[in-house]
Amino acid sequence: MFVRRLEELRSEIKSNLVELYENYDEYNKLDNHDKKKMKSKYRFFTYRAGVLPLVGVDDIVCSLFLKCPWLCSFLILRSYPKALDKMVANFNDLKQAFLRSVVLWAVEEVKDTKYVDFLQQILYDSSSPFLVQLMASQATC
Repeated sequence: MFVRRLEELRSEIKSNLVELYENYDEYNKLDNHDKKKMKSKYRFFTYRAGVLPLVGVDDIVCSLFLKCPWLCSFLILRSYPKALDKMVANFNDLKQAFLRSVVLWAVEEVKDTKYVDFLQQILYDSSSPFLVQLMASQATC
């Protein structure tokens, strides 16, 4: 019975997370009261998805994190290492400096040694902006 209830809970969290991700574009059209409700739902379900890992949501977590990092908990990245791996792999393709900073910030928070080479590459690349190099140096500490 406990296992069945746990699977039901995982399914419910996954469907809510997918629904929130699909409806994110509506966020800017909401009034302030509804925005607060949606923010709390994002935080609640991303936190729950981090505590109780779900199968098949790595791409959603990656996209959600890059769309609205201020709504996500870094705990979710510890539970979905493939999402962070995807963000690191696409680091050079990110057009906005803000998104690059988000990826570096995420790498720093997760503190996994497998990203050391990635951080060193940025740190020693003379064409990288100073702020990016500074963040990479902080993440390696």
